[in-house]
Amino acid sequence: GGRGLIQGQLLDLAAFNSAQSIEELRQCYVLKTSVMFDLAVTIGAVLGEATDQELAILQNFASAFGVAYQIRDDIIDSVQTFEQTGKDTNSDKKNHKPNYVSLLGVKEATKELEQTVDEALDYLDQLDRPDAHLRDLTNKLRSI
Repeated sequence: GGRGLIQGQLLDLAAFNSAQSIEELRQCYVLKTSVMFDLAVTIGAVLGEATDQELAILQNFASAFGVAYQIRDDIIDSVQTFEQTGKDTNSDKKNHKPNYVSLLGVKEATKELEQTVDEALDYLDQLDRPDAHLRDLTNKLRSI
């Protein structure tokens, strides 16, 4: 709703043609993308009868995973071609929309991606349940 996905989309749209800090961009990514992953892990956690502690860990994981997903998308948008991605590239640059690459450059954005993937994996380390599938998906975010 207005405090999650919709707010994230509003922040995303408001970013066009305006300067934005990394902190603001990360918050936008949490609200517009991480909430969708949060929903998925929450449903799985509830169906799997997770404890409140496990649910909190998975929600933190989803937040980091969503941000990593968006950083990866920013990098791909900046360095790959239409032929490689199957979608229009450099769209953020063409639309004057800030992203991790425009704010930090490719090298630093890649470092942020690595750190955020590691953050997500650190949350999975706190679980006492099998998490190979989530770990595999998270590690795939490293490939550009």
